[in-house]
Amino acid sequence: MAPDRPPDTKPVRRLARWALDFPILYKILVANSLLVSAGTLLGSWFATRHVGISPDHSFPSGFTLWFGAAMLAAIVLVNYALLRAALQPLRTLARLTDALRRGELRARAGRPLFGDRDSLALTQTANTLLDELEAYRHRLGELSRRITAQLETERQNIARELHDETAQNLATLLVFEQMLSQPHGEQERERLLEEARRLTRLTLEGVRRMSLGIRPDVLDDAGVAGALHWYVTELMKDVLPRVDLDVDPSLDGLAPETELALYRIAQEALSNVARHARASTVRLSLRQDANAVTLRVTDDGVGFEPATPAPHHREHLGLFTIRERARLAGGQAEIISEPGRGTTVLACLPLRQPAGHPGAAS
Repeated sequence: MAPDRPPDTKPVRRLARWALDFPILYKILVANSLLVSAGTLLGSWFATRHVGISPDHSFPSGFTLWFGAAMLAAIVLVNYALLRAALQPLRTLARLTDALRRGELRARAGRPLFGDRDSLALTQTANTLLDELEAYRHRLGELSRRITAQLETERQNIARELHDETAQNLATLLVFEQMLSQPHGEQERERLLEEARRLTRLTLEGVRRMSLGIRPDVLDDAGVAGALHWYVTELMKDVLPRVDLDVDPSLDGLAPETELALYRIAQEALSNVARHARASTVRLSLRQDANAVTLRVTDDGVGFEPATPAPHHREHLGLFTIRERARLAGGQAEIISEPGRGTTVLACLPLRQPAGHPGAAS
């Protein structure tokens, strides 16, 4: 005898899934209609069974049935209209998501005509988030254009230095080589050799200067602490005001991408001080704890209002660059400023970036 098979529940599941996929408007409408229908039928049955009607006032045949059906239809229509008006904000948000999916990134949710306070707050929140996303995309585009322009400027500077200085020096060295191949007195020969050595040193110094402008080798040799000390005391000594360095002596074990992010954030912050702050003193501190490293750059300059658009857009774009560098390194940056009270750039980065983070592969 074959064993009993369990009942096939797949059709039931498909039916349940089909019902759950219905829009919320029709779910509520069907539920309300079923309740109203049950109440109407129960009331009609109770009236015909338990409420006596005089033969002189009896209704025509079928009147009760048709009257109940008409009332039920009217109730369903009114219920549908009320539910459609109440759920209008949800349809508005659904149309908004469809527009965003099609790539219409400037689409916004309109004010619901019949919305309540909660639905109005929901649509306003959605529009605010989309406005912030649009502003973020705009700043990313500005940052991308700025980086592209800076790269092109760097290429032009390198090409100019190679052509005007390095190439000229090498051509002059070739002339010295030809002159030294000819017979000369000992004193003249020594003078030519010394001039060739001097020109060689100048050429090497120019190449080293270009290399440091692209990426300082001190960052690889001495870490971020040594690179920041070199940047403040050597590269920017004639541009920056007095800088007080306070670096954690136990700073160690940072990932290369974290060190590079810290250096670039400090570089951008100090460049902003030199260009905009009109400060007399800058304090740069670098502290490490068990989980993170914190960079703080504080100046006593004129300050500004971070929430107010800057008269020079590049100023706020530099602060946006700081935030983006911190975010790509797995951390976050905060800009604290007030007119007349200076500015503080605070960046906190994890010691080790999580696997799969964008900055981990940079």
